[in-house]
Amino acid sequence: MLTDRRQRNLRRHPRTRVNWPAILEAGTRVLQVEILNVSPWGAKVRVEDRLLEGTIARLHLTPPRGRLVEIQAMVRRTDDDGSALFFLNTVQAPVSSG
Repeated sequence: MLTDRRQRNLRRHPRTRVNWPAILEAGTRVLQVEILNVSPWGAKVRVEDRLLEGTIARLHLTPPRGRLVEIQAMVRRTDDDGSALFFLNTVQAPVSSG
């Protein structure tokens, strides 16, 4: 079994630890999630419901000092601490000024 540190070193792309609230639409479910880490290619999210590997979802998030972003993603795996998402595409959406 790999240690967390060793597993992080095997990643192809660095991840940034964050604590961002977000909405995840998965099928008919709309879930409140917390993004734990993020890279340009994926994210780890804490979610109360168990998500099945291969599920296609849409993540809605607003990073600090940023604009609303909608990202289509696929669930790569689900661990004890959350689900790993692989981003399929990103779409910038305007943020309401009102």
